[in-house]
Amino acid sequence: MRILLTCNGYGTIIRRPDLTSKQWDALQNWYAEASEAGPQELTEVISLWPECRTDNGITFDEELACANGSSFRLHAWPENTREQLQAAVSWLRQRRDVVRFLVLMLKRHPVLTPANIELKITELKGDAI
Repeated sequence: MRILLTCNGYGTIIRRPDLTSKQWDALQNWYAEASEAGPQELTEVISLWPECRTDNGITFDEELACANGSSFRLHAWPENTREQLQAAVSWLRQRRDVVRFLVLMLKRHPVLTPANIELKITELKGDAI
């Protein structure tokens, strides 16, 4: 499974690592610090299930909003166009009970690359936190 790490408007998709609770905390704190987040901002970890991708490749997460349906959050990157996001909304409306849509606007950070995060994970595992 893949996950989306996000903080301070930045996002990175990586494979889900096998970490202890303390290692997860350390990774999330490092990510927030590297993204230059404020002291109250936390790193969010979003599971990207295989079925949480529209036919045009836009990923999303969802949560039950009420008895009428779910709230969907689309993950939008700089290369995604308004037309792609509108097509993703239409695709979801045709297939799911949608109550609300949100768009998480993400950008890539030059340091928070998948390769650098993998190095940090290896470091954390080596430290046996």
